[in-house]
Amino acid sequence: MEGTSGPSTEKVNSATGKPAGIPVVDIVLSVLTIAGFIAGIVACSHYPGIGVYADKVMNGLVDGYTIVAPVVIFGILAPMLSQVLNLSEQKTLIVRSFLWLARKRLVACLYGAVVAAVLFKLPLCPSHSVNCLATFTQTFKTLGYLMTHSPFFYALYISVIAAFLSLRLAWLRKVFEHMVNLIEWLGAFFSYLVPALMFAMGAYVCQLPVHIKETLPAEAVEAGKGLAFTWLGGTIQMNGAEGAIKVYLLLSILVGAACLVFYAFLLLFARLTMPRFSIANHFFRYWLKVYPLLWATSSESLAMPLNLALVKELYPEVPSLLRRFVVGMGSWLNINGTLICVFVMAGAVATLLGQPVSLFELILAIPAVFLIGYGVPGMPGELIIFAGPVAMLLGLPAGVSALFVTLYVGFNFGLTDSFRSGHNSTDNCLSALMLSMRQKELTGDPLKSETSD
Repeated sequence: MEGTSGPSTEKVNSATGKPAGIPVVDIVLSVLTIAGFIAGIVACSHYPGIGVYADKVMNGLVDGYTIVAPVVIFGILAPMLSQVLNLSEQKTLIVRSFLWLARKRLVACLYGAVVAAVLFKLPLCPSHSVNCLATFTQTFKTLGYLMTHSPFFYALYISVIAAFLSLRLAWLRKVFEHMVNLIEWLGAFFSYLVPALMFAMGAYVCQLPVHIKETLPAEAVEAGKGLAFTWLGGTIQMNGAEGAIKVYLLLSILVGAACLVFYAFLLLFARLTMPRFSIANHFFRYWLKVYPLLWATSSESLAMPLNLALVKELYPEVPSLLRRFVVGMGSWLNINGTLICVFVMAGAVATLLGQPVSLFELILAIPAVFLIGYGVPGMPGELIIFAGPVAMLLGLPAGVSALFVTLYVGFNFGLTDSFRSGHNSTDNCLSALMLSMRQKELTGDPLKSETSD
């Protein structure tokens, strides 16, 4: 994995493994992403017809990626599973490390659900006429339906089968390698389209109040219901450009804060369990070097070579195999920032549409989110994979569900994407370090530290 070629390799000095600085193009793209959203709102406020075309663009994006997403899931997951299955050494370490990371993933899901409930003042149980037992039963019926009918789960199943076939078919392993390279290249190309998509999203949000009034039942929009975003700090009216910008910026900040708090807990845990671990050293020598690149590109895959180099340089006690497994495969194996964002945004968008869900319902959605997360491609806009299944699991009405998916996808471009991507990859570093401290427990024998690798 360390020899991965691609657009990001130029960001690392091959001799020292140190970052060469963030390219100007990435800084410009980050600025254009934010500016595109604002420009879309301003343009639509002066020329309402732009909102009509923006609506078609956003709906087309959702419909199109619903078809493409299973292919992307297979293209990422099958090669990664194949690589794990074909590892000839330390299979016990790999399996137990995978299970350790799975437990950590579950904690991230629970954390995200609780944070969403607190931020948006969600009830503990559903407020409608269905009791908790009925909600529990219905949610797992929905999960069962998704597991037997959803193309996303079909992609998961086929990926597992193909990975086992690759144990005997060398040509299939080569095909998988080319597939990963192609998807990473497409991910790099997609980052150049994000500012244009943010323009469309801005225009879509600008005319959102009218769109909501036309879609929701009459009782849902009485007294402005469904047109206001309510959270722990107050209420923002979504009846103009200023309100739309405030909501987008607020959601971005809330996602960023939720991820940073989770990361702070990880740092504290690392400090308590590893006395020689220095938070200050980690912050200045690692986090400040890799996080800006992740934030600027919104892509774990593009920042992977830099991340691998920094972990190798700063934490040589992490064995090569473990570093490549956790950090190299982290774009699908360890995406806690993305999973936190799934639940925070679900609570936020449902509240925005006047359909607040309960903490109980969010928790019942965890199994599906947990499984689908293993097929995330690690590229901008990746949360579109979760939008449809989450809307189904939360039991939103048909008319509201379509709006939910569109807003859920649109609000996850730009700043929110940057914050969760930044957490995903930096989380990988801490996970690799923690696992290296537990290697004797995981395998029965300590692995060798880095030498000339």
